[in-house]
Amino acid sequence: GLSGTLPESFVRMMALGKHVSFDAGAFSLPNTLHDLSADANLVHLDLSGKGMAGELKVFEDLRFLKYLDLSGNHLTGHVSEAMYNMLVKMDHFNLQGNELTQEDLVSYLGCNFTRLTDVTVLEARELGLAGSLESLMKLASLEQVLLNDNKLTGTLEPLLSLPKLKRVDVTMNQLEGVLPMKLINMRMNDGPECVQVYGNLGFTLPHDIGTLPDPCQVDLSMCNLTGER
Repeated sequence: GLSGTLPESFVRMMALGKHVSFDAGAFSLPNTLHDLSADANLVHLDLSGKGMAGELKVFEDLRFLKYLDLSGNHLTGHVSEAMYNMLVKMDHFNLQGNELTQEDLVSYLGCNFTRLTDVTVLEARELGLAGSLESLMKLASLEQVLLNDNKLTGTLEPLLSLPKLKRVDVTMNQLEGVLPMKLINMRMNDGPECVQVYGNLGFTLPHDIGTLPDPCQVDLSMCNLTGER
């Protein structure tokens, strides 16, 4: 049978719903799909179970995709910021069953979910994930962020973009900066167990801490607070 590099014409035919049959493992991906990038009709692509090798990044050119199934191949690389921004907008995607690295939060999200717009619980504990929390800003449905014992850096500010947030555990990371009023209010209203941030580099109180009601009772123990009281 035929083998070698999968022609871009095959990709276009499959994206347009044409039946293209070839043996699993027969083809590898081309180095680029740039010639297809401007085609707004390429919205659905299923290359699952084809045993294809190649780099995941070649699909970054297909910016109109709403459905992408690449499961069951031998793709390598990682989910880049550009790829993640595409996945967030998709109705369905599947990158599982490949050989992709999951060293940061963005790659973890891309490799372990099939739709991101309605994710309510993100639990990725003790995985050594690097990166910041900025990728969470696009996940407006998140209610629980459970990311303790990783290698996350940056600030807690991205959590302010999550209107439904009910529980946070980012203990034992490398986060720092201001402890947002949103999290302080959560601890005051729902108890300290709903916001766990100890074991990081340290947090300062926000300038608007004085807006808390007087009198009030809020437990800020084990919050890694630094600076002046």
